[in-house]
Amino acid sequence: MRTKLAVLTAILPLLVLIVAKHYFFNVYPVPLIIEFIPAYYAPLCAPVSRLVKKPHPIDRGIMFRDKRLLGDGKTIEGTLVGIFAAVIVGYILLNDWLLGLTFGIGAMLGDILNSFIKRQIGLKRGEHFLFFDELNFLFFPVLYAYFFLTITIVDIIVLVMFALALHFIFDRIALSLNVKNKKEI
Repeated sequence: MRTKLAVLTAILPLLVLIVAKHYFFNVYPVPLIIEFIPAYYAPLCAPVSRLVKKPHPIDRGIMFRDKRLLGDGKTIEGTLVGIFAAVIVGYILLNDWLLGLTFGIGAMLGDILNSFIKRQIGLKRGEHFLFFDELNFLFFPVLYAYFFLTITIVDIIVLVMFALALHFIFDRIALSLNVKNKKEI
């Protein structure tokens, strides 16, 4: 059930975005949001890797300060699926697989960094961590875009607000489908 939902949550928004790109591409902030969709997609698609029977944790069980470095939730397969999804989405929506790759790697690095910080402060997998859980995937892509693609502070605020709204919507859907419980939201 969770795997089917993960696949559905990866495909359905892409179809909506293709329609939005076609009809509303010149209306701000649609072009900005579409440009960052590879970053949004990378962590969204990573759970599809649960199809693998024995996923391989990135940290291989390594401990740091008597705590797991990342935990079992961050896997090599999930990271690769997330990056691959970002490349595909970048190519489909932007005709730019390299930007998809850059944003996909950045998004997954942000997600991994978030996991590292959570483990080190004692939070378990699935426990909420302020706004870091909602925004971790945007950190490196926004940093890259700020220096190389000339986005503004207003653009960053729009991206953050969109990410928070998207996260809220997906959490409510996951809650109603019993994929997440209230403690995880």
